[in-house]
Amino acid sequence: MQVPAGKVSIALPRRSAGLIAPRIVERCRLEIPRVRLNLLEGTAANVHGWMVRGEADVALTYNADLGAGFRVLPFMSERLVLFSSPGLALQHFGIEGPPRVCAVQDLSRVPLILPRKPDVVRVLVERLAAGHGFKPNVVFEADGLSTIRGMVEYGQGMALLSLSTSWNYSVEQGRLVAIPVSSPLVSWKLHLAHSLRSEGGAAVSRVFEIVRREAIALRECPTFPARRRRAWPIFRLARGTASWRPAARPRVSLPS
Repeated sequence: MQVPAGKVSIALPRRSAGLIAPRIVERCRLEIPRVRLNLLEGTAANVHGWMVRGEADVALTYNADLGAGFRVLPFMSERLVLFSSPGLALQHFGIEGPPRVCAVQDLSRVPLILPRKPDVVRVLVERLAAGHGFKPNVVFEADGLSTIRGMVEYGQGMALLSLSTSWNYSVEQGRLVAIPVSSPLVSWKLHLAHSLRSEGGAAVSRVFEIVRREAIALRECPTFPARRRRAWPIFRLARGTASWRPAARPRVSLPS
């Protein structure tokens, strides 16, 4: 029986890398100690590029269009939500507070900050808008999620993204509000992928299986952002003010 050994590169999206990477490293250290891991973290476009160029062997990717030579498995679908500062939401949605949901057509009037094409979210928004007969109201383009979050918190626009750890924290702290979009089409799909052409096939296959197991465990964990919709703060207009006050929520820990 061949013992898995050698170097395996794993590409992870920024929104979940910090949660899943330590678990993958620890599991590989225990089960396949002769395998050396190289961890890559980046945007959805970065992850796709690393896989296509052969710089990564295993990935969690939002873009399944990798071509021949890859095994790609659908993993989960994440609904996208509209993020806004409380002040900007007050300006566009009125004193009643953010709506429980917003319509796809709202993307034609609220100021949006989106990544440039061919980012997965930008392409999705453009296609949805075209299908509903309008153009999205994009006021700024920015490729960095930290930059986009900072601009949204500052009140310079709204962003359409899934609920990652850092964005969820901003919501819980009251710096942002998260408004779900009513259409189920406003979502992106996360896939597990590995190259069939990589050297060291046994090592790649074992690492892929470990990533799959840890991703499933993370998906079922209540701290995973995609499962925390019920933990979004309820914002109410505070008496005598022009801002919403978030309700406190308990924190939970990732199971071992």
